[in-house]
Amino acid sequence: MSNNRDSSKIVFLLAISTSALIAGGCAGPKVYRNRVVTGQTDPAFRDVRRLVKEACFAHSWPGANVGLVLPGGEQVAIAEGIACRGDNRRLLPSDRMFSGSIGKTYVVAVLLQLVEEGSVNLDENAASWFAGDEWFSHMPNSKTITLRMLLNHTTGIPRHIMQPAWQATVKAEPEKIWKPEELLAYVFDMEPLFAAGTSWSYADTNYIVAGMIIERATGQTYYDELRRRILIPFDLHDTIPADKPTIERLVCGYTGENNIVGIPREVATNNQYKINPQVEWTGGGLASTALDLACWASQLYGGRVLDVVGQNTMMDCVAIPDRPGRAYGLGVMIRPSRLGTVIGHGGWVPGYVSTIAYYPALGLALAIQINTDQDAKSQDIEDLLDNIAETIKEHSNSGHYSVTNPNVASSAENLLKETRHQTLHLDRARSSQIEENKKAAYQVPPGIPPMKARCLHDPLADYCLPLALSKSTLFLGFKRRNECPPTCR
Repeated sequence: MSNNRDSSKIVFLLAISTSALIAGGCAGPKVYRNRVVTGQTDPAFRDVRRLVKEACFAHSWPGANVGLVLPGGEQVAIAEGIACRGDNRRLLPSDRMFSGSIGKTYVVAVLLQLVEEGSVNLDENAASWFAGDEWFSHMPNSKTITLRMLLNHTTGIPRHIMQPAWQATVKAEPEKIWKPEELLAYVFDMEPLFAAGTSWSYADTNYIVAGMIIERATGQTYYDELRRRILIPFDLHDTIPADKPTIERLVCGYTGENNIVGIPREVATNNQYKINPQVEWTGGGLASTALDLACWASQLYGGRVLDVVGQNTMMDCVAIPDRPGRAYGLGVMIRPSRLGTVIGHGGWVPGYVSTIAYYPALGLALAIQINTDQDAKSQDIEDLLDNIAETIKEHSNSGHYSVTNPNVASSAENLLKETRHQTLHLDRARSSQIEENKKAAYQVPPGIPPMKARCLHDPLADYCLPLALSKSTLFLGFKRRNECPPTCR
């Protein structure tokens, strides 16, 4: 793993009547091209704010926070709308919301680091971690599920949150502190949805088991491992465990009547959520800001968290039934868009909706958080994120933002359509085997012209990322700048 940092931290905060914006740098903050984006004079971010404002109006969202991390590491945070309908306080970029199932991406990152260290095996039967627990035999498909199946939702285990008995307990005891096995008990002895590994069905329940495996493999609590491995080293200081009802800087959220947990329509006031969010645990279990989420997406999908093997493993996908063109890897959703393949994840907690999205063809990471789950449909959110990404791409011609050569990116997309799934090969030169993998990534197949215009530079780590193509994989390979070919300099 690599996480180079600059000791300086440059942050600019601009408050406007309808929105606010922060700019800085990600993972060891640096200002891209020695420039601070204020949003006041930059047309790209004026247009992004306009898109967010229009979406809030069109869908009656109280407010929305959007975070962006550009290819050069530059951060932008935009806040639109209100934090609380009661007092009309403006939403701020520093306000937190629950990020829901985006928390699964952190669980996967921790586990794949443990795989890299040899502590866990993705294809070992999960039951081996529960040999002394009689209750595990009551889990559906208990004898055949593996850790990999848990992470890609192919276990056939039903969703515990959809069981009436679980919903009744949350309504009766909203402040209950849950043990993981108490959550799993709601699916004990249920018929599996399908034989393990033969189909796909999303379930937080899978990730509760995965969280228990993390704790048994490390001898530490999940949140302690998360802080040590992810939150602290990658400077995600606004991302915190959602392990109690009181969450600092939590904005009001709004849901509908007759929701599955019986929470009031205004789900939080004065930093206090009206049920104990600890119930989510490793199914999600975090509160964050949109900018922190965008930084996380940029670092995870940009190759700073996992080695090349872990990155490939995370992107090994299965098709999502009845969703043409969509697939699910290990804690990652993959979808098509007019801007190329998009990788990321969504999240929902009553009163809040969040999404992260990474655009490999642009090197752009986006995140959005909305403080309502009413009329916050996934398709509308995806359309908004795609519109924002397209706006950044259009303004790239100004020379302010470095994006991949669009002709090369288009060729890459066409080649990727011939494959079962996309793999991102990303690395930080950690072993001789990985060096060999990197060298192979630069071999451009016959008939495909090499990119001569420019490379995508990463000023944060002093690396450049030349793009090469093959018929099976889109490779983003890393080299130190002084090793780049002349056309890269």
